[in-house]
Amino acid sequence: MTVIAIDEIFFQATPVLMGVCPHSFAWVMGQKGPDRSGETWTAALAGFESAQRVLSDGGLGLAKGVAELQRRQKAAGRAVGSVSLDLFHLKRAAHRVLRQAWQQAEAVWAAEAKADRRRPIHHGVRRSALPVRPVRAKAQAAYQSADRQEQAWARIATALEVFRPDGCLNDRTWAEGEIEAARPGLIHSGWQKVKRALDDPRTLSFLDDLKAELARAAPDAELRAAVVERWRLRHGRGERTAARVTQEVVQTAVCQQLSSEWAVAYARVSRALKRVVRASSAVECVNSVVRMHQARQRNVSQGMLDLKRLWWNTRQFREGTRKRKSPYDLLGIPDLGQFWPLLNADPTELAQRFAASIQLQHLSTS
Repeated sequence: MTVIAIDEIFFQATPVLMGVCPHSFAWVMGQKGPDRSGETWTAALAGFESAQRVLSDGGLGLAKGVAELQRRQKAAGRAVGSVSLDLFHLKRAAHRVLRQAWQQAEAVWAAEAKADRRRPIHHGVRRSALPVRPVRAKAQAAYQSADRQEQAWARIATALEVFRPDGCLNDRTWAEGEIEAARPGLIHSGWQKVKRALDDPRTLSFLDDLKAELARAAPDAELRAAVVERWRLRHGRGERTAARVTQEVVQTAVCQQLSSEWAVAYARVSRALKRVVRASSAVECVNSVVRMHQARQRNVSQGMLDLKRLWWNTRQFREGTRKRKSPYDLLGIPDLGQFWPLLNADPTELAQRFAASIQLQHLSTS
């Protein structure tokens, strides 16, 4: 496992520390309380020293636990994993502030409309011909302010994407420039949390990780740029029009002229681009499964959490790109069987079978 997304969910006042691998959707951590301090997170993250990247929100306890994980990785001579701030919570906070700005503007406009209905018609003169009242001017200013803030956030959200609007691959320098240029438009008092996250270098660390991964996938810069452009035309956002298909064909010819091994480079680059993780949406999805139990019982024991985690990791997905595979299969763990037979298996026999499967897997890959 190279990437883990971590978060917290609460049963009444008791936190449950959650961890999910975004690529396999394996639920790898479900630790109940006693709190969410740095010490508790440090203990929960023990055994995850192989993680190359951690996604989390800006919680202090989470940050302390991840910092201790990085220290253990360095002490053990392992590659120190990077840390990315979750864009899911960042965007949700931004949408909340925008909603408040628009609600304030609508409230001012509604007050003006109510006052306007009470204004008499003087000698047959239409209300629209009367001078603009200060309240109406205030409503117009509120609407313009909300619109400017929405446009500023849209520019910032574009800077958090993998590709720029012009089709080029995004990078930290360009993204930081766009964010800095759009920041003056965030004038509502509720933007402080979003601004702090945007100032944190961890927010854009996914771009640094992607740049390094692409450099390893295709060392030749010219070939790398060509295959990245082909991937964007084939899998990027936007309608797949006839013109776009034609551009893809032309780009394929460009890649073929650059190198006879372009297909290998393209496969590696495609894997890197498909596995970009910018948000902890995976852990939020698993949280929704736990919340169903939370809604029914309002409490959960550690044993019940372990059972639910085992059931989740051994069930096969019914649709999508992971169809007919379980999270354990996608994580690379040897076949352990279905939930109920596995739950009733002899622990000693199961451990021996698991060790033999691991050894066989290592021999086949070596």
